[in-house]
Amino acid sequence: MNVNPGISEPGNPGKPVRYAVGLLGALVAVAAAFPMAYLFERSHNTIWAPVLLHVAAHTIRLVDIPDASYMTAVSVWLVLQLTIPFLVFALRSSLLKPRV
Repeated sequence: MNVNPGISEPGNPGKPVRYAVGLLGALVAVAAAFPMAYLFERSHNTIWAPVLLHVAAHTIRLVDIPDASYMTAVSVWLVLQLTIPFLVFALRSSLLKPRV
């Protein structure tokens, strides 16, 4: 058992790391709400398009990440989750034009 609150056990990130990952996760959830709502409406009110985006966001869980680079990998993945769907949503008028 770890008696020093500032030092984490192997395989168990410390509190600052967990709070940073939690904060980034909350920001991703808020930012993903708008693209997912757009996908829901665009797909005639079916849940399949937002579900595919949500499942794609969780593919990082299939990768075994070493403890030394865990925080960096998860942070980069969360930032990508935050920016890519929001950029597609923001640029939807030029990216999702119907073909003539």
